Amino acid sequence: MSDFRKLIFATPIYAAVSDNTAIQDLICRLVYKWKEDTIDKAISLGIPQEKLSSYYWNLTAETGSRPDWKEFGMTTFYTGDLIKDPNWLPVKEFIENVSASLLSEEHKGKTEITMMWATIYPKGAHVPEHIHNNSLFSGVFYAKTSPFCGNLIFKDPAYVGKTMASKLNPGFPSIPVVHEQEVENGLTILFPSWLPHSTQSNGSDEDRIIVSFNLNFPN
Repeated sequence: MSDFRKLIFATPIYAAVSDNTAIQDLICRLVYKWKEDTIDKAISLGIPQEKLSSYYWNLTAETGSRPDWKEFGMTTFYTGDLIKDPNWLPVKEFIENVSASLLSEEHKGKTEITMMWATIYPKGAHVPEHIHNNSLFSGVFYAKTSPFCGNLIFKDPAYVGKTMASKLNPGFPSIPVVHEQEVENGLTILFPSWLPHSTQSNGSDEDRIIVSFNLNFPN
């Protein structure tokens, strides 16, 4: 019998870069307008705002602290689904078209966004590891990036199970395998919603701006 070693159960992600700078500019204008109307206005009026910090997605907690917004970022996630805002319709349609193209070999039917939100990550901000519950596929579009703004990190979801064999076989992988995806303006990345992912901290002096979304395939 011949010995062999084979890596199996790979996880697919899909990525493409668009040169549509107009949609990138539109996203930046819309998200900064949201920030001005929502966060900046609340601060100026002394009104505490809850659940605006992206860090708190994972903790099921709330924050009204301005330092938290600066440290962890600001998200529209808790202030309304962007697919219901007509101003964001061109963004929704653009992302749906890109997603349908990326998945065209596996899916010939309709591809639609079921939920969409935008996030601003200032210097030092990040989002901790998480998954997207109650969805099949998710994705992110990068509207504004800069060097050292923080890449996207995916982690092998089987890590926990693999650690159970580490004492029986010291050579068996017990350290999480991660994939670091470099980011750039116009990049769309699609991935299974159950795939754990996080971001590196933004090490630049510029905001990193993204649009996140969940996908459905109705037919």
